[in-house]
Amino acid sequence: MTAQDKTDAPATALDTVASDTTSTETNHYASNGAKYYALGLLTVVYSFNFIDRQLLSILQESIKADLSLSDSQLGLLTGFAFAVFYVTAGLPIARWADRGNRRNIIAFSVGLWSLMTALSGFVQNYGQLLAARIGVGVGEAGGSPPSHSIISDIFPAGTTRQCDFILFDRCEPRHFVWLSVGRLD
Repeated sequence: MTAQDKTDAPATALDTVASDTTSTETNHYASNGAKYYALGLLTVVYSFNFIDRQLLSILQESIKADLSLSDSQLGLLTGFAFAVFYVTAGLPIARWADRGNRRNIIAFSVGLWSLMTALSGFVQNYGQLLAARIGVGVGEAGGSPPSHSIISDIFPAGTTRQCDFILFDRCEPRHFVWLSVGRLD
């Protein structure tokens, strides 16, 4: 590859990160306060993601009676249908997060799953609720991949595991015990 080829080649994500970390003017996360503020926001987003995922399970008996659902239909709504779309949508979203604006992907995802959760409250039948839950699954799938990418970009390599722990595990009550008696690493 010649010098001319290098200047014509598009910048990769690693090139962008490397150039961002060389100057405090372009690195928005140069201070620890900014890094932990971003981690805090991502933790709040993931916490709402986790809570939203549990809403249908909490309200399932009321929903079952209101929409006259069978146990099979309810099981599909709370498990398989959600999980399949959550996992399947996560793969292209992760690829998009590698190439796109991660902050905007997370914002779009939060908006989508919030809209679909709100629409869940207006459904009149099983088909509508299934469609809304699929939308929630697709929306929530856009939260984790960009968050992992943001964390790996703004924190040093040795601390990303602790940051992932804070982001993805602190919203579950059993991990609060681990934090009070154990170490992050």
